[in-house]
Amino acid sequence: MNIIVKQIRRSFALRLSLSIVVIAAIVFVVAIGELFYRSRSATKQAAISQATQVLNNVTQRMTILLGEVEVATHNTEWQVLENLQPEALLQFSRNMVELNPILDGCSIALEPYFFKSQGRFFSAYSSRSDEGQIETEQEGNESYFYFGMDWYSLPMLRGKALWIDPFSDSNDITGNNRGLIISYCKPLVTADGRNIGVISSDISLRKLTQELSEERPFTESYFVLYDSRGHQMASSRADVGKEAKIDYHRNMVFENQLPHTDWKLAIVCPKSEIFKGYYQLIYIVVTIVIFGLLLLWTFCYFVVRRNVARLQMLATTTHDMAKGIFNTPIPKTRRKDDIGLLQNSFSTMQASLSNYVANLERMKAESKQRNQELTEAKGLAEASDKRKAAFIQDMSHQIRTPLNIINGFAQILRENHRQMSEEERLMLSRDMLYNGYIISTIIDNWSMTSALEKVSEIPREDMVTANMLCHEAVGNVLFKQRDDVMLNIETAERDIRLTTDRNAVLKILGELLHNADKFTEQGTITIGCQQLNSRFMEFYVTDTGCGITPDNRERVFEPFMKVNEFREGLGLGLPLCRRLATLLNGEIVLDTQYSGGARFLLKLPI
Repeated sequence: MNIIVKQIRRSFALRLSLSIVVIAAIVFVVAIGELFYRSRSATKQAAISQATQVLNNVTQRMTILLGEVEVATHNTEWQVLENLQPEALLQFSRNMVELNPILDGCSIALEPYFFKSQGRFFSAYSSRSDEGQIETEQEGNESYFYFGMDWYSLPMLRGKALWIDPFSDSNDITGNNRGLIISYCKPLVTADGRNIGVISSDISLRKLTQELSEERPFTESYFVLYDSRGHQMASSRADVGKEAKIDYHRNMVFENQLPHTDWKLAIVCPKSEIFKGYYQLIYIVVTIVIFGLLLLWTFCYFVVRRNVARLQMLATTTHDMAKGIFNTPIPKTRRKDDIGLLQNSFSTMQASLSNYVANLERMKAESKQRNQELTEAKGLAEASDKRKAAFIQDMSHQIRTPLNIINGFAQILRENHRQMSEEERLMLSRDMLYNGYIISTIIDNWSMTSALEKVSEIPREDMVTANMLCHEAVGNVLFKQRDDVMLNIETAERDIRLTTDRNAVLKILGELLHNADKFTEQGTITIGCQQLNSRFMEFYVTDTGCGITPDNRERVFEPFMKVNEFREGLGLGLPLCRRLATLLNGEIVLDTQYSGGARFLLKLPI
């Protein structure tokens, strides 16, 4: 910027032409600015009126829809209180769904042991399937403990009817995935003031979304429905995620409170669309103004510069040389006067200086590159030495520890075997076998990792069954002897045959079971399989151990990566499993949805 200012100060042509352009630009900006300010205010006010009208219309439709649910619920409540019989409640629940197409389900749930013949739980529940079929059943058990759910506990606690924030209907008897639902729940109160249960009417959140999508003031505008905690419940735009935040700088947002609820309905109108025509007009006018000012400046500049152009070139090039810029060429001239002699002398000097500086820069660059290459080579060598020393030390420690245990137990057996009971000798033998198994696993993993470095694919020539592989993998692993860890095998209902490499699959499952055994102090270790589709089979190994932190979920598949440095192993088991799975045209991943320990999923082609 300083260079431009200095250049303007030294050029009379530039100063005069720019002065004319600046005066003209000020006049244009003031006049056009006032026009566009008024236009923008009018456009904004029109958009606000249109958006508010549409928001009020949609709010009214939503209020009517929710009101229909409330009226239907109140009309059914007195029938329920007049006839508190199990068969009648089931029929009332079914009638509620049949007579109100807007509802997706209805539940009449009572307090524990209300009907002693029915046991602790009784909830007459009806649900509508996607095909329009209505299913009715008595729900409620230890796995579906409805007393503690919001739709039952909140109206009972507050003693009044209310709308419940969206929740997942995990007990849908129709087998359909309706996604999230909202419920209008009203406590059932007898004439003597006793709360005996709750009647709830369910609406799929998809229906509310459809209502939001029917009307909008602008093409890119959309509706958002918020629950009582300010979380997004539904949106009329499928590409707007539930965790997405509205940019209030880029959008105009208007909100309405839905009556009888704690929910808010908002309409989001992008400013870019509201002011689209306004901005287009600005671009056109600004482009025309800028183009006109450039033409005006060009004309003025060349007219003024015509009389001072003879000294401009020499002044510019000599100024660059004074700042150390020697690569700006100075052309020679045929003029014989003092200016011509000065120009030719500076031209010769500039060429000499430019060649000298270029040689220095080239030598400097070559020296810097050689130093950088030497530094990188030294760093690589030092890092390689450190990794080699760390690996040898870890390898020695991982093998020496179980060997010392085996030697110690062997010495105990040799010196005290006569005084030891059969159970003690058996326990020492198992420990010796387990530590020998650890050494064998370490050596096997290391040798197999080295052997697979140059392998691009493993032939799949073995015809085996998935259930057989699970049982055989368990038989190949030597587990720790503990009473508080249970091993489960979950086989597929239909035993699927797959063509693969039997030894490779057993190696993967064995490593996963061995890892689960190492990190599970109590609980269960589960291995199982299931068919994903006609092309793939999935094996899984689940444990209730310490689990894997989010930061290490991908790092555990890196060679020599150990989450716990004090555990046995070289950090090659999981990388080897992923390598084998890839060579079998499959994949192995850590299930990030499981939080009770660790679960690894092995997906293989059938």
